[in-house]
Amino acid sequence: MKIVINSCYGGFSLSKQATKRLAELQGKKCFFYTSSKDIYEKVDDETESSFWSAFTIENPDELNEILNHNKSWRSMTDEQRDEYNNKFREIHINNRPSDRTDPLLIQVVEELGEKADGDCAELKIIEIPDFIEYYIREYDGNESVEEKHRSWD
Repeated sequence: MKIVINSCYGGFSLSKQATKRLAELQGKKCFFYTSSKDIYEKVDDETESSFWSAFTIENPDELNEILNHNKSWRSMTDEQRDEYNNKFREIHINNRPSDRTDPLLIQVVEELGEKADGDCAELKIIEIPDFIEYYIREYDGNESVEEKHRSWD
């Protein structure tokens, strides 16, 4: 089994190029944005920025319309919050995927090598036997793969 981890202090993340490639493999279009005061502005793939988000929506006005909720989060009902979160999940492309064994993620990291590394990341593919129960141990963003053991208190 192959698992993608971050092998340096900082944190797991994909670069813009890797995020775009992963979206492409998933059959999605990918556009990059920065935001200030909840207003998203489109940036190109080459714009240097540590703070960016990726979405499937190309038009900034459309994106801002979808993500602009007119009520404060505290005054929203649970149903309104769920609706907003579901909309966000539908159009957001995560550059920190949780499934580190995803074959498409592994393909992207193998294809791009160091170019897949996000800010403060050095991605590495670890191979372990398929039958091993494991977890990813993390300290200040630096990760390792460890076998699960039983413990009692």
